[in-house]
Amino acid sequence: MSLGHSEPPPPVTQSLAPHVASPVPPPVRRASLVGAGLGALASIAVVAALASRVSTAVAIDPAEVGIRLDAARERFPEVTSVTPCDDATLPAHGAIPVVAFSTLSPTSGFVAADEELGVAPSTSPLSHDVRARVGREPLVAVLRTVGVTMPKIVAGRLEPGAYHGQLAVFDASTMQPLCYAPVDAFSSRAASKGVAARGDDAARDDLRDRIRIAREEARARLSTRLQLQY
Repeated sequence: MSLGHSEPPPPVTQSLAPHVASPVPPPVRRASLVGAGLGALASIAVVAALASRVSTAVAIDPAEVGIRLDAARERFPEVTSVTPCDDATLPAHGAIPVVAFSTLSPTSGFVAADEELGVAPSTSPLSHDVRARVGREPLVAVLRTVGVTMPKIVAGRLEPGAYHGQLAVFDASTMQPLCYAPVDAFSSRAASKGVAARGDDAARDDLRDRIRIAREEARARLSTRLQLQY
């Protein structure tokens, strides 16, 4: 009858058995799963927001693109050296359109030269397709010709040609220049004998090729991530 002979408490193993057999995860595990799920949703939301920002077009009406491009003409920078692009301002995917400055300023004196050398799309006035393409993009590039010497064949010898231009990338919504670089090209001296034998057309084809190379070099100097569509 003493207290030392009272009934002993149930074995500890009996209280643990239901816990061991229960398939329900512990509360801490459920909380971690919920937290992970919320974190994943938050990450998806951030990615979606960034994708929306990248893919959202400026959506300028084609009829208004000319007004915006007029501002690019007026704000075209003085280009004496390379000012690289900030990669954060460039679209993650896709190429930005390039417009020839001569289409924005027909009195620049280089309309015919730009068309003959294929400097950039040179329809004047800009076609509806070009305006629509410019209006969809967050950035637009303008290639300005500042000097041209056409190559020619004189007495069976090549008189080399030269091209001097400036490539600038603009924010399409504000038409402020973001980055720019000079574009300089010269007739290929290595091919001068073969070009001279084929005449003036071959000499101009050679300079066109050199301009394409110079445009690509200027693009790479601005940013290796920059993609341009001529």
